[in-house]
Amino acid sequence: MDEREPTAEQREIDALLARYERELEYFVLTRDRLLPLMRQLLDALREWARSGEDAAGRAAMLRREYVTELNTLGGQIDDWVRIRGSGLRVSSLAVGMSDEQIERFSALQSREVAEAVGREEFDAAQAELRELLLIFEEFAG
Repeated sequence: MDEREPTAEQREIDALLARYERELEYFVLTRDRLLPLMRQLLDALREWARSGEDAAGRAAMLRREYVTELNTLGGQIDDWVRIRGSGLRVSSLAVGMSDEQIERFSALQSREVAEAVGREEFDAAQAELRELLLIFEEFAG
């Protein structure tokens, strides 16, 4: 076993691997907490867009819940946005990785692939929600 001190590049790789792992954890946490509420809010906003009214106030209530939940996750979401793309950055340093780092990187990539379907749904729901909320806030408020 090699007992040498890690090089500056290996320390940088370790830091990027830690960010990559945190990025995946943030995605799972955010998706699990927000996606059910996002689905409900999207349904309510689609109904409002079809009918032109939010008579029961469902869309407005769900919007408030969504904003509250976003505020609760605010710091984590900010950090997630800041570190998003860490996997791509660390992959550019693959030639300098130790065997342990390669193993860790491979495990993280496998985890990301396993979560890919959830990421696509989350990103699509987020994009549609952003568009519908802008319209809702302009016309229903």
